[in-house]
Amino acid sequence: MSRSEPIDVEPGISRHAPAVPAASGTRAQTRFTNWSQIERLTRFGNATDGSPLRSFFQGVGVHTRMSLIRKAITQIRHEWSEGYPGFMEELQASFFMNAPHFQDLAFSLDVRKEWADRKRQGEEGEEEEYTFLRLYTDKDGYSQIFSVLNGAFRTDDLAKTEEQLRAAVFLVELLTIELFNYTLSTRSIEAAPAYEGFTGTVYRGMAVSPSHLQNFFDLMSKPVKERYWAIPLAFMSCSASRSLALEFASPVSPHSPDAEDKEEETQVLLRIHVSSLPPAFLAEYRAKFPASVVTTICAVDISRLSAFPDEQEVVLRGPFFQLVHMSREAVEGTGREVEVFDAVVFNTNRDHPSTMEMDDEQGEAARVFFATLIEVART
Repeated sequence: MSRSEPIDVEPGISRHAPAVPAASGTRAQTRFTNWSQIERLTRFGNATDGSPLRSFFQGVGVHTRMSLIRKAITQIRHEWSEGYPGFMEELQASFFMNAPHFQDLAFSLDVRKEWADRKRQGEEGEEEEYTFLRLYTDKDGYSQIFSVLNGAFRTDDLAKTEEQLRAAVFLVELLTIELFNYTLSTRSIEAAPAYEGFTGTVYRGMAVSPSHLQNFFDLMSKPVKERYWAIPLAFMSCSASRSLALEFASPVSPHSPDAEDKEEETQVLLRIHVSSLPPAFLAEYRAKFPASVVTTICAVDISRLSAFPDEQEVVLRGPFFQLVHMSREAVEGTGREVEVFDAVVFNTNRDHPSTMEMDDEQGEAARVFFATLIEVART
């Protein structure tokens, strides 16, 4: 399917949608505007530059990756009490030893992370500082550490280095704990109910090559129930601001050394609609599996923790997308158009130590039932 052919998910929806507001002003280069580290990760299937990295994994590849990752998660959670020091040593060796300002970070690594709802009653602990979430939003922290982490989860050969995979999973576990604790701690803040788990629309802008763009069109040509892609356990940063995302998707400057390579790239805006599991579905799941904790950590507004709060960041954890619509929209004041792809993702999941406490039969039944509820909710 070529980009010139109109595609409508629903009858009567025009490919030419109303104009979106133009981006304005000049922003400093941050991890959002510097795409050089993640450009090669944003491809369907095998990367064309010889890299074994994949950004959007589809089909059976998702299940293969998740089985390897789930094995590491199981080991880490089962051995959390006794194995924590060893896991932290692997993490330091794999990711942090060459990180900037490592000495400033080292003291934080000695503080054991625990799920807030799993602490013993009356137990006092260190005040949560969200060290790893703050590091994730820091320009140097993301560039030198989390770009490696995201790459580790997007490479084809996940089992190549078991220790590095375990270190990557451990780092995600630390981030997951902080996301959970953050959403739990803000539930009493009436002025900011979204911190319980974000719902709404977020955006991510990018410039893509013709072949990469064609992958989106090819996915769009499939039946809607087959338009899925996933990035198991990795993190994708988005903005709640459409205008900021459009800035991130702005054409490269003609004075840039990369301008020649990017002449043919198309500006793309991912418009991601974040939903939560309907209350009735959640109640049904909890009635069947009362010990299983359901979280909303798959989409969290972390702008208050960010080194760049003006970016209005919402982080998507292990996103599982469904592409539902596409359009070409004019960008006001620029004389250009941007390809807009609409996708749906849920903020709800079962990633919590309680899942490890079920026996195999019950755990599988809970997983299948929850997946069915999500599938029904998507329709």
